[in-house]
Amino acid sequence: MARIGIIGTGFGARVQTPLFREAGLDVVALAGFHPAKTREIAGELGLRAYDDWRELAAAPDIDLVSVTSPPSQHREMATAVLDAGKHCLCEKPTALNADEAQQLVDAAKRHPNQIAIIDHELRFVPSWRDARARIGEIGALRYAEVRYASPSRGDRKRAWNWWSDATAGGGILGAVGSHYIDALRWLGMEVEEVRAHLRTIVDRRPFEDGSREVTSDDFASVELKLRGGANAVLLLLGAGMLAMFYLLTLYMQVVRGYSALHTGLAYLPYVAGVSIAVACGLGYARITEMPARVVDLAPHVAVGHAFGKIGCLLAGCCHGLPTTSWIGMDVA
Repeated sequence: MARIGIIGTGFGARVQTPLFREAGLDVVALAGFHPAKTREIAGELGLRAYDDWRELAAAPDIDLVSVTSPPSQHREMATAVLDAGKHCLCEKPTALNADEAQQLVDAAKRHPNQIAIIDHELRFVPSWRDARARIGEIGALRYAEVRYASPSRGDRKRAWNWWSDATAGGGILGAVGSHYIDALRWLGMEVEEVRAHLRTIVDRRPFEDGSREVTSDDFASVELKLRGGANAVLLLLGAGMLAMFYLLTLYMQVVRGYSALHTGLAYLPYVAGVSIAVACGLGYARITEMPARVVDLAPHVAVGHAFGKIGCLLAGCCHGLPTTSWIGMDVA
């Protein structure tokens, strides 16, 4: 059984740990930046706590390290994990910029027998995998559109943290946009030109006994020119009030009329503080007559399924199956 160490007490502890365990991995250790908090969370999860992430990376009884720290720390941590002889799963976005990402690519090339992947977990969702397998059947891409709206950063009482800090890599474009830019590339559409407008809607947040300026973006409007002449537009809002949805629509040329290929995840409004996922599904509409006919493909499922698939991949690779790398995945 592959043994996992996690750097980061937020997403890595709350989401990855239970799902990796469900996939058959042995999560054994947790490192954080606040010792008391790290020990408390590690105790709740039955993990060994480390005050220094470097000690976790060097531990002899750990096979793979998941780096879930802010993007500003990815380059240093992921490189150290690989140099320590460990496999590495690193959160997205890859790093702060293309230069740092290229350094991670170089580090992966120095360790060709180790896993080095960026955690684009949505690649493992059945609807996305079905779209990749069948997109060639539908026709050439004319236009792609991404719409995302979430109330997650809309509450002005939400405390300031690294997500509010552009120098740490916070912001909606990196947190969410990276998923959809990766999706376009994964579906075979390379980006040639970019034009974007980023905005900070909620510009201050509570911090300690006062407030602190927010420097990261919670709104992004991005236009991409894709290889082959098609265009893509991403509209990302992290400071919404009610609706929460993710939707990628690809408009394709077909023999007669057009097709619209949809893949997305929608959420109901918060109920008692809990967001409830609903299946949005994936399908395509042949717009040759009205109303358009929608043909369902693989259903969308919770992200937990995606992490389960990643867990199976990691378990296999850690036991001698072919390894994979973040080389070419998300360097921009």
